[in-house]
Amino acid sequence: MPGNLIPVVLVLPILWLAIQETSRNGLTVKTVLLAAAFFAFGWLSVNFLGLIGNRGLKRKLDFRYRNEFPEDHSKRVFVGFSRPGKHGLLDPHEDLGWLVFQESGLLFWGEKHQIELPWSVIQSVSKRRNIHSWIGLGGWVAIEALVGDKKIRLQVEPRVKITHWGNNHYRNLLITDLNTILDEKSA
Repeated sequence: MPGNLIPVVLVLPILWLAIQETSRNGLTVKTVLLAAAFFAFGWLSVNFLGLIGNRGLKRKLDFRYRNEFPEDHSKRVFVGFSRPGKHGLLDPHEDLGWLVFQESGLLFWGEKHQIELPWSVIQSVSKRRNIHSWIGLGGWVAIEALVGDKKIRLQVEPRVKITHWGNNHYRNLLITDLNTILDEKSA
């Protein structure tokens, strides 16, 4: 995805300059300033440019979902998704798609994966860390379920806002919504 590579391409020259300065002159004020610029510019570029391409994919998947389920008016949240243990260096998601709040349960409906979890098997919803957590720009919403005797975890990260910072804050709302539904279903 281009949004994941843009921040890397933008900050690599700063890192290269910091490495060159350190190798030539040791630890200097310039090295410290370059290192600070690397982290600051890296954070800003991930936050503001890391989601480039998501809008187009969201529109495409919205069109496909509406065509496949024209009568479904369930609440949907656009999310990144990954199974536990699946992650990449630049992007923790293996798929993007809709987290659909159906009457019977949750459905993740993405480009590659479709996973359904009835409300009755979902045991908890909580936060978990991913690569975005390292810089304070996100993390997983972990939906823990017990299907038969097998523990399942559905990991999603909101892609609702135009920045990672905004999605990180939206994550709290998503967790609250899911826990409210679980409380209502168990009452």
